[in-house]
Amino acid sequence: MKTDIELVGNLDLNNSIFPKEEIELKKYKFEGIYIENIQIEKLLDKEYRYKFFNYLKNRTDDNDFKATLFCKLLLIRIQQLKDSNSFFILSESSKYNEISSEGIELLGDSVTELFLDDPYFFIQQGTKYNDKEINNYVLAVLNDFTVNEFFFKDNLAEITIDKKMLLLNPIIEKDFTDKNLIKTLKRMPKVEAFFSPSLYTNWKSKTIDFTNIIELFGEDLMKKCDVSEANYYRLIILPTLNKYVIQGKSSPVYFIQDPDGFTNLRKEKNTSSEILQKIKSASIIEVLDNSGDWFLVKTKEGNRGYVHKSRIKSK
Repeated sequence: MKTDIELVGNLDLNNSIFPKEEIELKKYKFEGIYIENIQIEKLLDKEYRYKFFNYLKNRTDDNDFKATLFCKLLLIRIQQLKDSNSFFILSESSKYNEISSEGIELLGDSVTELFLDDPYFFIQQGTKYNDKEINNYVLAVLNDFTVNEFFFKDNLAEITIDKKMLLLNPIIEKDFTDKNLIKTLKRMPKVEAFFSPSLYTNWKSKTIDFTNIIELFGEDLMKKCDVSEANYYRLIILPTLNKYVIQGKSSPVYFIQDPDGFTNLRKEKNTSSEILQKIKSASIIEVLDNSGDWFLVKTKEGNRGYVHKSRIKSK
């Protein structure tokens, strides 16, 4: 992306993650230039950036939110343009407490929304710049975005936990402003929880749907990652993310155990039926139906048929 454009260049402020009336343009100047008109390439220059960050650090009064405006423009560039330079500049600004307190910390919910909208971009840029600042901060905020098993116990809720889930707090979700993320979440699976009367439900019985966003961090994400990005994800993102995941009940692993060293996969539920395959003992199989004396199974070769339950063990 070109670096000789201004911070506000190519942006549609009518469709940003922030209400347009909250983006205070033509208010703050640095060296005679409004912040929004500063060119990206100048901010990429270390000496210029140092002077500009010192300007942002020095607030004139309690109504001085120039650092907030600056970070908002960077976030809009990330939202709308997937601008790598803006990620880098935002990361550099977050290393100064005086700037981050009025910037990324004040806008933490918005940054986390952008992360959920496109986690690959944040992994990609974190890898590219060897940056942990932004992603670690986002992961800390994500704790407030999600609910765990204790949340349901504490609020007298019944919920079926039979698989891995990463559940958004619906109170937080309803305040999301990123339109693309909102569309994505509408398509994602919902998990129903029944709440008995409690303080959380204003002492009423309620059924509430929670959005399960676990697939945002699944196979599709990993397919986009190269080796370095996958390592960054496993080392930086996944350990914290797993703390928020409700693991669910582990599914049993089924395998063959036969004193003859193998058993027969049959076409029908009887010993005179056609043999489709000989399955070696200790081979892992998938049980599709475990009703009756003969289990319908699928072998690792992809064959489907029946095996007597006496030859199938689980762990």
